Amino acid sequence: MNKEFKVWLILNYKTGQFKVTKKKPFKLNASDIPIDIKLNVEIPEHPIMKAEGTIKLSQAKINEMVIEEL
Repeated sequence: MNKEFKVWLILNYKTGQFKVTKKKPFKLNASDIPIDIKLNVEIPEHPIMKAEGTIKLSQAKINEMVIEEL
C-alpha cells in the first residue's frame, strides 16, 4: 500500500531548529527556509522505517538569505 504525504518543513538555518506543518507558511523569520516536501511512503506488512535524504538550495536562495540577513 502506498500513501502520499504533503508537508512543509520550516528550517531555521541559524538555530538548526525546524518544524513541520501541513499548511503553507505565510509568516516566516528572515532565517527560516520553507521546504515543500512530498513523501510517497510504501507501507510494508511489517513497518520498519528509515528516512534519509538531501536538501539542496540554489545559489539564488542562498544569496537571498544572505541579503535578508544583512
